[in-house]
Amino acid sequence: MVSCYMCDEVAVSVEHVPPRCLFPKQKDLPIGVDLRRELLTVPACAQHNMEKASDDEYFLGVIVGSDSVNSARVGANSPTFSYA
Repeated sequence: MVSCYMCDEVAVSVEHVPPRCLFPKQKDLPIGVDLRRELLTVPACAQHNMEKASDDEYFLGVIVGSDSVNSARVGANSPTFSYA
């Protein structure tokens, strides 16, 4: 049996590292691109997987709401990205 990455409990699921919520869903990307497909995972017990989920969502909110991140993309000189 595989044990949790944080404790010695039996792992019942996996935790994505980095969190999946930091990557756009496939429906929001060009056809054939899936940034969530090959993320690293670690074994997790139910308690540690669920506890970390709210931290992941909070972290995403901090990143999205950050002026320094968002202001860098505003204006004519904004960088452009291609998933091709």
